[in-house]
Amino acid sequence: MGGGGGLGGLGGLLQQLTQSGYGQQANSWVGTGANEPLPPQAWSNVLRPEQLSAIAAQAGISEDEAAHGLSQLVPEVVDHLTPQGQLPPENELLASIDRFASRFGS
Repeated sequence: MGGGGGLGGLGGLLQQLTQSGYGQQANSWVGTGANEPLPPQAWSNVLRPEQLSAIAAQAGISEDEAAHGLSQLVPEVVDHLTPQGQLPPENELLASIDRFASRFGS
């Protein structure tokens, strides 16, 4: 994801989610409790159309498939990157992203 995939980093993504009315879900991913789901159609409210299109194009899938994938992957990634229930410092965040991505052979 490269620190946020052009979304302004993890903090920027969480801010976009909150501004789009999905702050409760985003906070659950950062917090230490259960992760609340985010429906795939929510991503069209969170991301600008060109952002979702770019994600889909980069992955070689449709925008609908990208939205479904984001709904499954983003809560897990945010949860993994915030094990203490808060955003880590930037240098720790980048190292954690690298460790997480290595699980997928990236």
